[in-house]
Amino acid sequence: MNLEFGNAWNKSTLSSEGVKTGWFVGSFDEIRAGGYNGLRASDDVEVKWYEHPKGQESGVRPISKGLSLSILVDGLFGIWFCEPEPGDDAKPTGDWKQFILKDRGDYLIWGPGLFHKWQAIEPSIILSVRPTPG
Repeated sequence: MNLEFGNAWNKSTLSSEGVKTGWFVGSFDEIRAGGYNGLRASDDVEVKWYEHPKGQESGVRPISKGLSLSILVDGLFGIWFCEPEPGDDAKPTGDWKQFILKDRGDYLIWGPGLFHKWQAIEPSIILSVRPTPG
């Protein structure tokens, strides 16, 4: 059968520092390591499962290149968005709009051209999905 069963966290890729990133589906070199070429080595979609401790925050993330979706599995999680300065895609305007994911299943979906940052207000589990950039 063309299927795979496993645990998202256990299959998570590692950063260059050896820390789990949460990304377990996608076209990441770490997934293809050792010759793995199964369903998780997708060129179409990237999927992340991450358990954020209370207080963890990201700082400003690079401008989004495409569609992204984040779904709250459990916890309380804040995400802020802003547009770039006119004529300067490298600089956020500073006019941040806040969204709080508080109920299981709350989600945010956003397109290209936005900066974002996030914070785990309480311990939180987030499932993120995005088409593979390309």
